[in-house]
Order: sequence, then C-alpha cells, then structure tokens
Amino acid sequence: MSESDYFKAMEKLEKKRKRIQEEEPDSGNVGRTKRWVRQRFLGAGQFGTVFLASPAKPGSKLPPVMAVKSAMLSESADLVKESRLLKKFKNCPFILDTYGSDVTKDVEGEEWFNVFLEYAQRGTIEDWIQKLKNFGLHELHVRRYTQSLLKGLKYIHGKGFVHCDIKPANVLLVRDGPDDTGFGSYVAKIGDLGLAKRADKYNVMKRSDYINGTELYMSPEVSLHNIQEPPADIWALGCTVLQMLTGMEFWDVNTDLRDDWGVPIEIPIIPERLSNEAKDFLGKCFILDPLERYTAEMLLKHPFMCKSLRIWTVSSRELVTRSRVCQGPAAIPLMGARAVPSASFDLFYLSLGCFKVGVVLSLV
Repeated sequence: MSESDYFKAMEKLEKKRKRIQEEEPDSGNVGRTKRWVRQRFLGAGQFGTVFLASPAKPGSKLPPVMAVKSAMLSESADLVKESRLLKKFKNCPFILDTYGSDVTKDVEGEEWFNVFLEYAQRGTIEDWIQKLKNFGLHELHVRRYTQSLLKGLKYIHGKGFVHCDIKPANVLLVRDGPDDTGFGSYVAKIGDLGLAKRADKYNVMKRSDYINGTELYMSPEVSLHNIQEPPADIWALGCTVLQMLTGMEFWDVNTDLRDDWGVPIEIPIIPERLSNEAKDFLGKCFILDPLERYTAEMLLKHPFMCKSLRIWTVSSRELVTRSRVCQGPAAIPLMGARAVPSASFDLFYLSLGCFKVGVVLSLV
C-alpha cells in the first residue's frame, strides 16, 4: 500500500471513530455490541481474526449469520484496503460478499476495525484438501470450483487489479441455495484481498518495488523478477487446481530451465494420472512467458471447463450414461444423499493413486 493510500485509509478510520460502538462487558469470549454479537472463533489470517457473528436484534439489515474479520485499529490499514476492494467487487457472485464495517472498543479500551463478511459454511478449499489427505477432490467438483475462480479472476482483472495471493486457503465454499446437499451445492468464492494491487493499465510486465503473496504459488516472473501482473494470478490458480486434484501440499518441479543468471526455474510437474483435459488446462496455466500464458477469459473456454462430462447412473435394471455440461451450477451432480422415491443412484470414480474405485455419492 502506498503512503497516500495509507493516509486515506487512516483518515476514513478517524471518521469512524466518531461512530464507535462501545462493547458491553461479557462473561467469556463473546463480545456484544449494539449491532452484532461476536460468537465462536473461525480462524486467523494475515490481516485479522475471524469470528462467527449475528445481529444483536431481529430485523437488522445484517444477515442472520455472517463472519466478522477484526484487526486492531492501529494495525488495520490492510483490512481497510480489503474492505474497500470487497465493496468495489460486490457485484461479482464469485468474490466473497461484504455487508459493511464498523469500529468498536472492547472492555479494555482497545479499538478494533471490523469487516462483516459472507459466511462460508464449508470453510476453505485448504480445509478440505487437508481432510481428504492425499486423495484430492473429485475432478467434477474441481472443475466446478475452478470455473467459479476463473469468473472471479476475470472480474478482478477486468477492474484493473491483481489478487496476488490465490491459493486454497483463500478460496471459500459458500452454499448456493438453502439446502446443503454436499460439495456440489457450494460455490467457490475468492476471499482475502488484503494483498491485492493495481495492475499496470497498459499491461506492461514491469518490475515492482515489492511483491506480495505466498512463495509456493508464485510464478517465475514474480519470484525471479518482481513482476506481478494478472498472469501471476493464473499461475497461482494452476497451482491451486493442481493441489485440489492431487491433494498434495507440495508437488514435484522441473528445474531443467534456467534464467539469464543461471538460476533454476521451477515449473510444476503435472501428474500423468490426471485426465487429458486437466493436464492440458494446467499446461496453459504454467506457460513460462506471462504474455503467452492463458487469461481467465481464455481458460473459461477450455475443454476442462466446457466439455460434456460422462456420468454413470446405475439403476435396478441397467447401467446407462448421461452427459452433463459443466457450465452452470446445476450441471455438476450434487454430492450426498437426498430422499426421493427412486431405485437409481449416481456412481462416480474417485482416483486413489493409480487405482479407480467406484464410490456411490448420491441418490437420484
């Protein structure tokens, strides 16, 4: 954040001081304000601590369940920046929504800046990768989530910004509709915009004075040359998709190529066991030249996103196939049983290393 942006952010905070809402004393970790109630702890990030929260009174303009991300006012410049960007991107359904912000004072007199966020009922993609160990997510769900991420990145890049920290920990799963019917009923949304920066308006690959993000997901032009423009987000997306498909926290890299100074360039090795569409998609994300690397708009037209998926349906009498296209939320079969009077069910194949194991995922 530049010095001028920092002072603008702090000036906004000074205005909010005038509207400080005193927190009432409580018997535990639940902080109460006039507008909202802080509930259980959800997690901690680089720019703040996240809690579940709800309105203090019925009929509030705030949603009945939300997340609140808080940071000490004196250290909240990046969280203020994130709040401002979330408001700018509010019209995109693939970026975490925000419901505003406020400043509160706790019982010890410490002032806190709070951002009200859409609640991600299933947590982050990273949470599920860790729970599934080294198996990874099913490719059908990876395709669905990747499509959401590409649409979110297309919107961010179209507004002239670079996210700078795309990774599974910053991808949240928000329920798409009132019913929880498994992974297929969730939309992946981009969160944590505290490190985002403005892209070069002329699309010039120029060096930055500083770089942001997580080293594991950095493209070669970022880690070696301090060039961080929209193509860097696509490389990070490729790393995220690779991690979703394989469940591996770290992956093998090819270091045969070297830059002009002889420094090895690390390019992720794409496992052969992945589908042809997945391997080709990742190859487009890992093109070394950032000017040749596919954009979010181009990748949305890739067969990994658009090709009809073959799904086996087993009934009491026969085995038949159906084709579904992964272009809309209803296209991916829902995961989890649902009570309907039918004797058939969807059968998917879950990759377990080099084996394919049939798994029943949902009744139809």
